Amino acid sequence: MQKILLTCIIILIAAFVVAFFSLNLLVKKAVNTLGPEIMKVDVNLSVADISPFSGSGSLVHLLIGNPEGYSSPFALLLGGVQIKTQRTSLFSDPVIIKEIAIRNPEINIEGTPFGNNLTKLLSNLKSSSNNSSGEETATDSKKSKKLIVREIIITGAKLHVHFTAANQSLDQTLVLPDIALHNIGSDGSGVSTSELSRQILTPLLNSAIREGGIALAKQGIKQLENQGAGQLNKVLGNFLK
Repeated sequence: MQKILLTCIIILIAAFVVAFFSLNLLVKKAVNTLGPEIMKVDVNLSVADISPFSGSGSLVHLLIGNPEGYSSPFALLLGGVQIKTQRTSLFSDPVIIKEIAIRNPEINIEGTPFGNNLTKLLSNLKSSSNNSSGEETATDSKKSKKLIVREIIITGAKLHVHFTAANQSLDQTLVLPDIALHNIGSDGSGVSTSELSRQILTPLLNSAIREGGIALAKQGIKQLENQGAGQLNKVLGNFLK
């Protein structure tokens, strides 16, 4: 009897271990596969650490690369993303996420008189959304579950502004205003992983572009100011496109 009980316990523990590692491998694979499809740049998640027992966990070191033609080491770096789910929904559809907390992300905005890297990423996001015509991406449609997210908070985001024009440059680090989003997919049907990514990244990128433009306008580019306000306004307009 004791041997049977011990065997059952070992089998139960083994099942829990398999469930734990399977869940995290699936999350990591989904991010690293869907990310490049949506963003059209390199996307790499180093670690997914979500417990099927507590329903909580984190994504560690999520790096989003730059579009072609830009040299900063990354566009966005999310060092740690904390996730709290409704545990009982993890293996159902839709999965209910109580909170996603993105704290202290780092963003590089790299600008020239002709545009910037974050606007290009936004264009990629919009393009992937338009191409799907409101449907899921090919990867989404295979096996991804729908998601309902009660709250998303983004705090302490650091924006590194790099701008070069007319032999002048601006390098400055800013802290972006906090962002809070609520009830994504709460109509009951949920949203796809790709749509959730768009709803998180779009306000964050727009905020970074806006604050970067304000910093550039305040700092000014001395040589452009000497050439007249019209030239400075033209460059600012291109930067914000």
